[in-house]
Amino acid sequence: YNTGGVYRIDSLGVTNGGDSGSSNVGGVIGINDGTSTTPTTKALSAANENVGGIIGINHSGKTVSNVVNAANITGTADSQYVGGLIGDNSGIVQNGRNNGEITGQAYVGGLVGINQQGAKMERIVNDSSAAITGDSYVGGIAGKNVGTISAAGDGQGADGPLLVNRGKITGREYVGGVAGSNGEGGVIDNTYVDGALENIKNTVELHVKPGSGDARYFGGVAGINEKGAAITNAMTEADVYADGAAFVGGIAGLNEGLLQGTVGNAGNVIGSAYVGGVAGENKANFDGLTASNTGEVKATGMMAAPAVSSAKTAAPLRMQP
Repeated sequence: YNTGGVYRIDSLGVTNGGDSGSSNVGGVIGINDGTSTTPTTKALSAANENVGGIIGINHSGKTVSNVVNAANITGTADSQYVGGLIGDNSGIVQNGRNNGEITGQAYVGGLVGINQQGAKMERIVNDSSAAITGDSYVGGIAGKNVGTISAAGDGQGADGPLLVNRGKITGREYVGGVAGSNGEGGVIDNTYVDGALENIKNTVELHVKPGSGDARYFGGVAGINEKGAAITNAMTEADVYADGAAFVGGIAGLNEGLLQGTVGNAGNVIGSAYVGGVAGENKANFDGLTASNTGEVKATGMMAAPAVSSAKTAAPLRMQP
C-alpha cells in the first residue's frame, strides 16, 4: 500500500499474488494512494480481483506516469478487473505502455481492467506483442471505461498526441479495440487527428473466443457505447473478425450514446448478424456526424450495411467518400 512516491522501479518478481481468492495484486504496488513514476515490471501476477502488472488499484487523484508492463498477467478462472498496468484505475495514467499478454475473465484490458469515473488516461500504447483475452468486457486499452481515454498531448513530437493500440483481443461479449464498454460518462476522444494516423493508431484484431455460442457486441473502438457516453473523432483500422457474433461494428457493436465529429473505419468487419462499418446497431441520434467506411463489411448470417445496420437514426448521417 503506497501513500508516498515510487520512482524508477524495475520489478522482476511477483509470480503469484497469493491464493486463488487474493485481490489487489500488482507487480509493484497492490494499492496506490501516492505517486508512481517510471516503474517497469517483468512479473506475472495471478489473483482473483484488481490485478495489474504495475498496480492493483490506483486511487482517485493519484498519478501513474512513464510506466511499462512487459509481463504476462494472468487472473484466475473467475477473475475480474485485470489490466496490463492497473486493475482498477480511478486516477491519472500518463505515458503508459503494455507489451504483455493479459488474461482474465471479466473487465480485462491491455492497460486497465476498468477506468473509473473521473479517471484519465493520456498518451498510451498497447503494443503489437500484446494479446488480451477474456470472456466479457474485454478491451485493448480498458475492459470498461467510464472516465476519459484520450491521445491528448501538450506539444509536438515527444510531447504530442499519442494513442497506439495494436495486438490481438479475444472475448465473447462486449469486446472493443479501445474499450469493451464505453459506459455512461465515459469519453473516448481524439483517436483521429487532422486526418493523419502517424501517432494515432488503432490497428488491433478482434476475435471471438472459441466455444462462444452467444457472442455479441464487438466494435473496433467499443463493443458498446452506452447512453451518456461519447466517442469523438475516432478513426480505426482495426480488423473485427467476429464471425458467429451479433452486433458487430467498425466503431461500435451497439451504439446508444454519442458519436461526434469525424469517425471512420478502414478495417474489415465480419460478423454473423447486425454488422456495420460504423455500428452494428444504432439507437442514438447521428446529427452532425461525419462518418466514413472503406473496409469490407460482411455478414455471414444477415443484416449488413456499409455504415450502420438496423439503425434508428433521428437525423441524417453524412458519409465521406
